[in-house]
Amino acid sequence: MMTLLSSVTGALGATVDRLFFSTDGCYDALKNLKKKVENVKLVDRLGARKPSAGTLYITTTHLIFVDADRAHETWILHMHIESLERLQMTTIGSPLYIQCKTFQCVTLIVPRERDCQDVYMTLQELSRPMNLDELHAFYYSPSADTLVQGTGWTLYDAEREYERMQAISSGGWCTSNINATYELCDTYPKCIVVPRGATTPMLVASSMFRSRGRLPVLCYYHKETQATITRCSQPLSGFSARCQEDEQLLNLIRQQNPTSAFLYVVDTRPKINALANKVAGKGYENESFYSDIKFVFLGIGNLHVMRSSLRKLVEGELYTWSSLAILVEKEWLSFGHKFTDRCGHLQSDQKEKSPIFTQFIDATWQVLQQFPCAFQFNDKFLLALHDHAYSCQFGTFIGNCEKDRVDLRLSDRTYSLWGYLLHNLGEFVNPLYRREDSQMGVLKPNTSPQNVRFWKGMYMRFESWIHPKESAMDSLCVLKDQSCSLEDHLKLVSKRISSMKVLVGKNTEQTATTLPRSCMTDSAISSVSGLSDDTVSTDVATTPTCILTPLLPGATREGATVSECESGVDVGCLQVSLSTVESCGGCAEGSGSAEAILAELESVSVEWRSLRKARTCPCAAHFEHFTRKYHCWRCGRIYCSRCIDKRLHLLGHFSNRAVPVCRNCYKQAQSTL
Repeated sequence: MMTLLSSVTGALGATVDRLFFSTDGCYDALKNLKKKVENVKLVDRLGARKPSAGTLYITTTHLIFVDADRAHETWILHMHIESLERLQMTTIGSPLYIQCKTFQCVTLIVPRERDCQDVYMTLQELSRPMNLDELHAFYYSPSADTLVQGTGWTLYDAEREYERMQAISSGGWCTSNINATYELCDTYPKCIVVPRGATTPMLVASSMFRSRGRLPVLCYYHKETQATITRCSQPLSGFSARCQEDEQLLNLIRQQNPTSAFLYVVDTRPKINALANKVAGKGYENESFYSDIKFVFLGIGNLHVMRSSLRKLVEGELYTWSSLAILVEKEWLSFGHKFTDRCGHLQSDQKEKSPIFTQFIDATWQVLQQFPCAFQFNDKFLLALHDHAYSCQFGTFIGNCEKDRVDLRLSDRTYSLWGYLLHNLGEFVNPLYRREDSQMGVLKPNTSPQNVRFWKGMYMRFESWIHPKESAMDSLCVLKDQSCSLEDHLKLVSKRISSMKVLVGKNTEQTATTLPRSCMTDSAISSVSGLSDDTVSTDVATTPTCILTPLLPGATREGATVSECESGVDVGCLQVSLSTVESCGGCAEGSGSAEAILAELESVSVEWRSLRKARTCPCAAHFEHFTRKYHCWRCGRIYCSRCIDKRLHLLGHFSNRAVPVCRNCYKQAQSTL
């Protein structure tokens, strides 16, 4: 593929987290069990650990290994299996080596050779379906509260996206319905944008002159410099063939940017490959027939859309998760990246497989590392995109072009990945993101070799021995969530304090004389000593009959035990009599009874458990480095994704928004309703 640039100025110048592969749905994994093998051993790839014995389960969607004490589980999606290899039999059994598209490598030792052969054949069948209708996406059915059918399919709208770039309103470009039925080019979207002066005969002739009918169409428009990026396939020029309509179309594209003297044709192939294609009647544009044209050969083999996509990524408008999703929808999905062939979804020609999308995800991560505060999404979002391009759990990446997805009616028959990511958006937020950094214009990443980093999170995420025990990003996310919870709780507490002031008055001088000085904090003493006589007299005049009385630590009043406050504030010297408060008619502004206030205070955890010492979930699931650990906002304990799949409106939060809670806290809260 080649990319045409009308100007480079401006455009260039300047174990798997189970959240990603949720098995929650209307089906039970055990009901879909295909095979079960006992006494299987899981061998560590580098020999750092002793082989663990357990049970191997093969369901219709996953390979699951559970060790003997059920402390650790290994889940592998069938569609993630890249290759299977039976190794030479040993004295302890028959080894089966599994290599995954997510760069996970697993060796299983099955006691009996016959069982190993059965496992091998079963996995071969399940990981390489014959037809698209056999893919997991057509049978995946999550619960209604997890994902709603249809969510995410309308995220991208071609006309709306080109309007956002102001390409149509500029006057030089217009949408064309010439490909509305995919007859002009079946691998292009039905909505294409071409120069306003292009006629239908010109577009048809140019399409016939280009490989697979992929004529030059607009991909990107820079509203300030009028620089554009258009895309097309190689011409069927051979050694001397020409097409005057194609020449006119390229000339129109150049004219749309009056500040550019040349049309730069960027050919992603090595020049020698382009010359070799001339023998087959293809090749590249003849400079003798095209005026004001310059060639740039990138020398990249079989890398179709990564460069143009990355270029638009750093333009300053695609820093949010939705913008990246729209970029993927437009440049990869609608313009015909062959995901079914490139990702090897079916039993087809293995020569068509290529990790092009993986390269794009890696390039995006490289930019994210150089500008960590500029992007709203984190590296887990990129991993989710990469892994689900192969998982076939959602219909988003099924098919080779837009026409295939329309014919398969994917929006009606499957769920969208964007809907799933939107539902779990909190897990993919970059805690370092700052809006002002995302508005600083064009990013200029340093592409020198020493600045290209190895992404351990992608290529070695399953090698736990090389990763720190605690992820820095996860720690930042926890601090951010905890701060958010405490701030929300503080707003409600402040409101209740304001209500109590109306109820009990603000006579701090009377309180100071009533309470022993040893029971007052330094801040309380200083606030009382700083009051003027006028203030004191005013407060005394407005003091209601409901007063505060001191209690010693451990003393009781009206059946209530007073102890040191767990939040760190010494309230042992001060207690409000519940009966006294209720006799005054409750708190002002509808804040409710004292029991209700206590329920609000106890519903929010002030102290959260540290991630550093968390090794396992209460359900016995083992925490790996890249396993996301979740805090219950009600009790502060740490859980895995399966144990904290509930959301609840906590009484102690002012915003009354639903937050993650564990199943135990959810049941307790439901029982009190």
